[in-house]
Amino acid sequence: MLAHDIRSALNSVLGGMAVIDRKRLDPDLQLQVERVAAAAETLASLVLGAIEEAPATPAERTARNVVGLRSLLAAIDRRWLGEAAEKGLAFVLEASPGLPDRLRVDPVDLDRILANLIGNAVKFSHSGVIRLQVTPGPEGGVVFVLQDEGPGLGECNVKEVFDYGFRGPPLAAPGQGLGLHIAKLLVDAMGGRLWLRDRAEGGLEAGLALPEHLCENDPYPAGPEKAGAAGVPDLAGLRVLLAEDNPTNQIVASQMLAAMNAHVTEAGDGMEALALFEEGDVDLLVVDIEMPRMSGLEVIRAIRSRGDRRARTPIVALTAYAMKEHRLRIAEAGADGLISKPIVSTAAFGATIVQHVRRGESGDRPAGAAADEPLVDLGAYESLAETIGADMLPELLDRIVADLEAARAELAIARDPVDAARIRANSHILISVAGAFGAARLQRAAGELNAVAHTSDAGPLAAGVELCLAEIGPAVEFVRGKRASC
Repeated sequence: MLAHDIRSALNSVLGGMAVIDRKRLDPDLQLQVERVAAAAETLASLVLGAIEEAPATPAERTARNVVGLRSLLAAIDRRWLGEAAEKGLAFVLEASPGLPDRLRVDPVDLDRILANLIGNAVKFSHSGVIRLQVTPGPEGGVVFVLQDEGPGLGECNVKEVFDYGFRGPPLAAPGQGLGLHIAKLLVDAMGGRLWLRDRAEGGLEAGLALPEHLCENDPYPAGPEKAGAAGVPDLAGLRVLLAEDNPTNQIVASQMLAAMNAHVTEAGDGMEALALFEEGDVDLLVVDIEMPRMSGLEVIRAIRSRGDRRARTPIVALTAYAMKEHRLRIAEAGADGLISKPIVSTAAFGATIVQHVRRGESGDRPAGAAADEPLVDLGAYESLAETIGADMLPELLDRIVADLEAARAELAIARDPVDAARIRANSHILISVAGAFGAARLQRAAGELNAVAHTSDAGPLAAGVELCLAEIGPAVEFVRGKRASC
């Protein structure tokens, strides 16, 4: 309950910052508002990581360990321009051409590293320019070089400055001596390199080099209005029904969707959402769980119980709850995905939407189309393999096989006698797992089975289970074949 209230408060802070029309502010105030907004996003990420009560799924861990480089640099620029200006310093960020779109690192950890380095530069500099240059590495990878015009290291032993609690001169200023120690630990965990050295012309240079295997190109095309923000997909033509009763949350989510070129229809509660769903075709529902008159769970269950093609419309739930039982309840209701509040970034929001819209595409095929479908969409599989990377791919494939085998065993038990609850839970797992690596036939069969399992009619369940079991076997063999070739 405390975690829920913390999330709600953070959501109000971030939501309030997001709806401020900063163009109407004078330049100095605009600079400070940008600074506060960027720092609030970082604070939210740190706090949410600390209070998370349910372990992240493999897909969530993978999504978290990727950061859009240009969007990260934009956030750094927003935050530190104001911070430096308060001390009468200039902050200049220069990004060279040829940088990768994305880095396969925890964005919070990378932000912590750079914040500690830039924070020290601001703290110990009393005039001049703080310059952050980001360039491709000479042997691949990315290099961050930070230069200031402060006192430099002086008599400090470079080997000691990364030690826990180091406070030697001239660094003996208010603080705990932890920033560089934390940065070094995080960089070492990434397999990168961190250095400090005095500049010949005065001041300090701090450098961070990340290896090439952490770099990748963004699998989502940037929308025309967001060409400079890596990881922000173009959702042009996507019809989204957003059900959210909180006005601030509704504005924030709507603006993010509009920035990705989606067509958004808004509903203020669950009953209005169902009425709007009945009026026209919708490609995706984004549904808040806590709403008046009809909750998000009731909306999801009502749509999943329709028994027609539209029962398989992709649904992503919004929630401020983080406990495992809440997530399980949302999954059992039939949601395809879950986004925790507060929504910190447009890129992460968009990536989740794209993921589930792609999964839902095969669910729109009519029954009987499986014979014309490929076992696996090789394009989707190759995209997954490229995103995960060669180092992590074998572990992921082993996990997929284990999940498929576990679902197969559970469904075999659930067919006689028919256990609708067990079928719902395991067909939901299959929708997610099959969609992850492009197993279109299995995903479609699992989606149809899941929709039937949410109705009171148990008659077709046994036949649906048999169809899923027939599709799991070939899917397992495909994944094992790819694993053997790793």
